[in-house]
Amino acid sequence: SQNQAVTVGLKSGVISTVYYVATTGSDSNSGTETSPFLTIQKAANVVKPGETVIVKDGVYTTTRDYIVTLVNSGTATSQITFKAEHKGGAIFDGRGNATPYGIEFTNIGYVTLQDFQFRNISKLAIIINTGNNIIVQGNDIHDIGRVCSDSDLGLAGIYVAASTTIKIEDNKLYNIGRFANGENGCTTTTLNYQNHDHALYIDGVNGLTFNNNIIYNCKSGWGIHLYSS
Repeated sequence: SQNQAVTVGLKSGVISTVYYVATTGSDSNSGTETSPFLTIQKAANVVKPGETVIVKDGVYTTTRDYIVTLVNSGTATSQITFKAEHKGGAIFDGRGNATPYGIEFTNIGYVTLQDFQFRNISKLAIIINTGNNIIVQGNDIHDIGRVCSDSDLGLAGIYVAASTTIKIEDNKLYNIGRFANGENGCTTTTLNYQNHDHALYIDGVNGLTFNNNIIYNCKSGWGIHLYSS
């Protein structure tokens, strides 16, 4: 159909649709490489099981709370993949901490998120809530939650809750967590800056693999924190 992007023949003979996103695109385009979408959200709205979204280099942001909210799941035999065209080149940017959240997986399954950069987001970069069979691979997640705050709600690079079969591998998570009292002019009334923010926050997860990731400079909490599970 006119709304379909280019198709790629796989070795098995299955035809898979590939959508493209670029900062020079338009959400009224068809999503082909020569007529790409403008936003990752538009691609997320139309991508179906077995299909791939390739995001070209550039900065992607929003004035909404979430840069991207996923709406479609893949299947066990036909996963959905979101992939930066070049590793770290496609950037989820929080506009200097004005945007609280990066990408949301709620009631989503069988999706891979690969090779993106997340930065300058004020609360949570990647949220997986009641998800299953999610792969987060090769992403560069940094400068998350770098705000002055007394909130008792934790800030995190990756937050996973009430989910099953999650694989997090080959990512870098660094410079995560709120400012300490006296840091960058911050004045606090609690000690929450000492222990509330984490690179990876796990809350009630069954079957999580955390492999070959690098975590550093997370001074307002821990690299990995398990809660209630």
